[in-house]
Amino acid sequence: MSVTSVKLNTPAPYFSLSKGCDLPQVVVVSTFPTSPQYSIEDDISILSTHKCIPKMCTTRIVTGDTSIPMPIESVKANLNDSVRFIKLGKVDVEDLRIMQQTFNGMQNACVVASGHDMSKDAIIGFSSGKVETGSSTMVITLDEALAYFPEYFESIKKGEDNLEVAKLVAESSAFQNILLLNTAPGGNSHIYYSKQTGEQLNIESKSPVSMISSTVATAAIANLSHGYTIKEAIYGALEFVQNAVILADSNKHPNYMYSVSLPLECMVNDECFEAHEIRSPKISPLPKPKFDSFYQYLIQHPLVKPSWEAYTNHDFVRQIADGILDINKFKFFIEQDYSYLVDYGRVHCIAGSKAPELENMEEELVIVGRIREEMGQHEQRLKEVFGVKDDSYFKTIERGTALNNYSRYFNDIARRGSWEELVAALTPCMMGYGAAAMKFKNNVKAEKGGMYDEWINIYSCENYEDGMRLGEKILNHIAERSSAEELERLAKIYGEVCALEAQFWDAALVF
Repeated sequence: MSVTSVKLNTPAPYFSLSKGCDLPQVVVVSTFPTSPQYSIEDDISILSTHKCIPKMCTTRIVTGDTSIPMPIESVKANLNDSVRFIKLGKVDVEDLRIMQQTFNGMQNACVVASGHDMSKDAIIGFSSGKVETGSSTMVITLDEALAYFPEYFESIKKGEDNLEVAKLVAESSAFQNILLLNTAPGGNSHIYYSKQTGEQLNIESKSPVSMISSTVATAAIANLSHGYTIKEAIYGALEFVQNAVILADSNKHPNYMYSVSLPLECMVNDECFEAHEIRSPKISPLPKPKFDSFYQYLIQHPLVKPSWEAYTNHDFVRQIADGILDINKFKFFIEQDYSYLVDYGRVHCIAGSKAPELENMEEELVIVGRIREEMGQHEQRLKEVFGVKDDSYFKTIERGTALNNYSRYFNDIARRGSWEELVAALTPCMMGYGAAAMKFKNNVKAEKGGMYDEWINIYSCENYEDGMRLGEKILNHIAERSSAEELERLAKIYGEVCALEAQFWDAALVF
C-alpha cells in the first residue's frame, strides 16, 4: 500500500486581507415549491457570485389547494430582526401576513421584489400599508405590469409612453422605486423611476436580451447589500443578467457563475504550494494537431482565417500603399494607434510578469522596446506633418469606439487569462501588420520617401521581419505547452483579435 503525506497551504496573502470582514446576508422569502419559472437555485447562484451569504426563508408549503404555514419559530430563525436585505420570491398576501407576525425589522429593511414572483394580491397588500419598509424596489416587466393592472393601462400601448406605465405602477403600490424591464421589442430597453424624486433613468442594452424580473431583482438586492446606490445597483443587475444570458450553457440556461474562479486553480499555482505529489497531467480526449508552425496553423484555422484575411487584405493598407488615403483619416489612425500602443505596451509588461521562463520575460522586454520605438515614430509624424507642438497632446487624444473595444479585449485577457492566452491576444497585431504591409513591399505607388511609403517600409523591413520571427517563436512555445482543447481556445482568441484589428482600420476609413 502506498502512503503519501502532503501539507495544506495557508490562505493567499491577498485573500488574507479580508480576514474579519463580514459578508452581507440577503434573505430570500418564498413559498415552497416555487414555480417552474422561479428558481431558488438561481437566487443562490446569483447571491453567491455577488459575495453575499444567501439565506432562504420558507413561509408556506403549498401542495395543490393545500397551504401549510411553516412554524413561526422556523420563520423567525431565518428572518430575525437583524436582517437588512430581503428579496421577495414567490409570495402571496398570506406570506406577507406571516412576515408581519414574525419580523419586527421590516421598517428598517431594504426590500426588492419582482412582478414575476409576487401575486397581484401581494402587491396590493404591500400597497395598502400592511408592509412598511426602509426602502423598496419593484422590478417588473412591461408585460407583467400590463397583465397585473389592465384597468390602468387600457389606453397605453407598448412603446408609446412606457414612463407612464412605470409611474402608474408606482402610484398603484407602496414601492418607492420602479424598474420597468423590456420596454422595447427584443428587451434591450429599461426604465428606472423614483416615486420620491421623480427621477427617470433610461437604460439601453447593446444586446437584445429579454430580462426576467426575478433574477434582475436578486442581483439588484445583492448590489444594494454592498452599499451601492439604487441606480448603481440596477445598472449592475441588468448588465450581470444580460451577460449571464449571453453566456448561457449548452442547455441555454443563463450562466450566473460566469465571473467566478475555481479556487483550486489558484491553489496549485501558488508559489508555496507543496502538494505536488497529488498533481496529475491533464489527459485530453482530443488528439493534438501536428504542425511545424503554430502561426501558420492559426491563420489557416477556420476560427481565424476569415478574420485574418479581412485584416491582412484591408483596403486601409492598399490606400496607404497607393498614396490615396485621405490625410485626415491617416492622422486619426495615427492618434488612435498611439493610444493603442500605450495599452499594448502595458499589457506586454503584464505578459512578462506571467511568463513561465526568464527567456520569455526577456522576449517581452524586447517587444516593449520596439513598441516604444513605434510610438516615437508616431510622435514624430504628428509633430512634423500635423504640427503638434506640445507633448501633453499625446495624453489627451480622444479614444474612439474601435480602440476602446480592442483595448477592453486584451486588458480583460490580461486580468483573467493565462500567459498563453495573453500571447494569443497580443501577437495578431505584430504578425498582421507585417503580413499586410509585405503584400505591397515591391509595389508601393505612394510618393517615394513620403509618409505613406515610409509607413509601408517600417512594417515590411528586415528589422520588422525579425520581430515577426520572434513572435512566431513565442507562438510555437505556447503551442508546445497547450492541449488540443487549449489550442482551440487560443485559436478563438486569435481570430477575435484579428476581427478587432480589421475594425480598427475600418474606423479610420469611415472617419
